[in-house]
Amino acid sequence: MSLPRFRTFSIAVVIAFSILVLTACTAKWEEVHLASLSADERTLTVDLVLRPPNAEGEFCQRVTNTEVSETPSQVIIGIQVDDNCRSWPWENEYHQDIGKLYPVKLELQAPLAGRDLINKGTRQRVNITRPADNP
Repeated sequence: MSLPRFRTFSIAVVIAFSILVLTACTAKWEEVHLASLSADERTLTVDLVLRPPNAEGEFCQRVTNTEVSETPSQVIIGIQVDDNCRSWPWENEYHQDIGKLYPVKLELQAPLAGRDLINKGTRQRVNITRPADNP
């Protein structure tokens, strides 16, 4: 292998490894199972349970990204939460802290009007509560 080809190959390997590491450390799409729909069917509200703030009032979890993708037959929603509560991304700590409800509002360009609501992370259907369901 000549030097220019080796250099190109080495750069490609470094870039591929960097992408792999960055992908592993980014926030995952939250599992959303239930969303509330506004009366005009243009706003969805998802209640996430986030960890309460620490003694200094700082939150270790926060919503970093939301996404809404609409087609004539479905609406795909996604919410990403950054979790700095763990020391390492691969740790799976269990905490008994009571969380705090954090409502996330998602605006639609058009009313939901019978379209399927899909979770981006799981590709599963999301249940919807409507104003008539909650008097």
